[in-house]
Amino acid sequence: MRDSLLSLQLVSQLGLAPIPRILKTEAYVEKQRSQYPYLYLWMLGVHPQFQGKGFASSLLDPLLLEAQKEEIPVLLETSTLQNVSLYQHKGFEIYHEYQPSRELTIYFLRKDPS
Repeated sequence: MRDSLLSLQLVSQLGLAPIPRILKTEAYVEKQRSQYPYLYLWMLGVHPQFQGKGFASSLLDPLLLEAQKEEIPVLLETSTLQNVSLYQHKGFEIYHEYQPSRELTIYFLRKDPS
């Protein structure tokens, strides 16, 4: 249900023109994910006023502990280069990049259990 609401909001904000590109990108992203068990970080956000104060780590660390306990990787994607640095600091590595347009690069990151 939530995904349907997000899709409707997206269409109302962007119109119909970018929908084929969005669907193509989503299909590509899905293919890049592991065929083995993993935890997936769909979205993590911290209000700009609170960035750089450890809130992202507070949100991310429990997921990383669970993945380590279960001995499974954590996967995520981001299109923000600044976020890549944050995730690399937490032990993630870029395993793939995809550029569906000149304006957009998607970075695929993975953190294996250690």
